[in-house]
Amino acid sequence: MIVLGIDTSGMAGSIALMRNGELLAERQLAQAGRRHARTLVAELANLFADCGLRTDHCEAIAISVGPGSFTGLRVGVVCAKTFAYVTGCQLTPVDTFEAVAAGVPESVNEVAVIDLAQRGDLFVGEYQRQGARWQRVGDITIQPTDAYAAALKPERKVVGPGLGRLRGTTFPESTCLSTVFDIPAARHVASIGTRQLAAGVTVDCWSLEPFYLRRSAAEEKAGVKVV
Repeated sequence: MIVLGIDTSGMAGSIALMRNGELLAERQLAQAGRRHARTLVAELANLFADCGLRTDHCEAIAISVGPGSFTGLRVGVVCAKTFAYVTGCQLTPVDTFEAVAAGVPESVNEVAVIDLAQRGDLFVGEYQRQGARWQRVGDITIQPTDAYAAALKPERKVVGPGLGRLRGTTFPESTCLSTVFDIPAARHVASIGTRQLAAGVTVDCWSLEPFYLRRSAAEEKAGVKVV
C-alpha cells in the first residue's frame, strides 16, 4: 500500500511517501512565515514525481491532526480531505504527539510530549513504549506549565515543539531530549498511519477535523466553539 504522510502542525512541516511500510521519500516544507498553504500542493506534486509515481497511485493519506498550530493543522487537513475526495483514497488521522514520540531514541521508555497552549499552559500527552510502538497514557490535556514541570516523574523524558525556551529553565536539561526530536516527521506520521490502516482505522473526508483542545485567541474573542 502506498501511503502519503502529511504534517503541517508547526513551523517545520513535512510530507513523506511509504510503500508497504518502507520509506520512499520525505520532503521538508518551507518554514518562512508558515507558507504551507502556498507550497503544500506543489511540494506534493514534486514528492510523487521524485518517486516516479502519480498522485492517483496513492492509496491512503495519514494526516497529522494535532495538537499544533491552528492555521497549520487546518491547511493540512483541508489538503488531505481534498486529495482524498479527488482520488478516492483512504484517510487516517494521526495523533501529532504520537508522531513526535515515534522519533525518540529506543532507550527512552516514557516520554511527555508538550506544546504551548497559550496563557502559561501546555498541551501535554504522555506515552509509554509498548514493544515497537508507543501507547498514550490517558488523554491529551491542558496543564499549567510550572505545576506540570514540578510534578513530572523523574523517569519521564520531555520532548516536543513547545519545549523551546523551557529547556533548561522550567524543565531541567536532564529531563529534556535533544532538540532534534522535538518536531514531528511525516515519515512517522505515515508509519503510524500504515499501522492504523491495517487495523481498519479510517475516517471519511467529510468528518475529518483537526484536533483542537483550545480555541485560538481570535476565536475566543469572537465566541467561536472548538470543533
